[in-house]
This record gives sequence, structure tokens and C-alpha cells, in this order.
Amino acid sequence: MIGAYMARERLFPDSALVSTARRTQETWKLVAKELPNPIPRRDVSELYEAPATRLADILAAVDPNDRTVMMVGHNPGLQDFADWLVGSGDAEMRHQISEKFPTGGLAVISFEADGWADVSSGSGRLERFVTPRVLAAALSNHE
Repeated sequence: MIGAYMARERLFPDSALVSTARRTQETWKLVAKELPNPIPRRDVSELYEAPATRLADILAAVDPNDRTVMMVGHNPGLQDFADWLVGSGDAEMRHQISEKFPTGGLAVISFEADGWADVSSGSGRLERFVTPRVLAAALSNHE
């Protein structure tokens, strides 16, 4: 559902950083098959069970030519990282992220930065927070 949503909304990352864990690899394959063009993927073993500070280091090392990056990893690290990054955006969505970032959730966060190394705590604006449950509910309402 998240991959189909990304395709419909034209949310195409320049690259994807994907944990080497089996479940995240499977998740990425499901998402990627819904996207119209292949997305360069880098398998990153350090994403596995990484705390927010380690995720920040991983993101800081991304090539600044990649203007959009998707990270596919694990909680609680990803939830803590999203919470750490976001300083503005819809208050309800921000609260939802701090409460629960479910499996398959998608946070779209924008930054005013020259490169990923310039991203810091609170520097992001939460543009979207989408979960499989919300997408499923929207689909059932349209039927």
C-alpha cells in the first residue's frame, strides 16, 4: 500500500538506504515494485537496531546530490530519529509520530539544507505521515 501511495503521489526518492535485515529487505522489495522506475538501493547493515544518533550519522554521509533519500529500518530508532528531525509541520501528525511509528509507516520530512550533513535536530518540516492503517481506511471509504 505504501509503494502504491508513493507512486500515486509521485514520491520518488533519489536513493534508498535499506537495512540488511530480511524483513526490511522484503519491505523494500514490496515498495519498489510499485514504483515506476528503479530506485538505487544501498544496503546498510548499520541501520539494524540503530539509535537516532547513529541514523543521523548515516544520513549525514549521504551524497548531497541525492536530494531525496528514503531510509528503511527499524524501531525504536526510526521513530526516535523522525521525532528528533522534525521541528515543524502539522501538530497532529507530529504527535502521531511521537506516539507510534508503525511498521510500514512513511514520514516525508523536508529540510532547508545544502546537504545531508547540515541536517540537525528540529531542522525538518513534517510534510506527511502516512500509515498502512490510514491508507486501508481511505480505501474502504472509497468502495
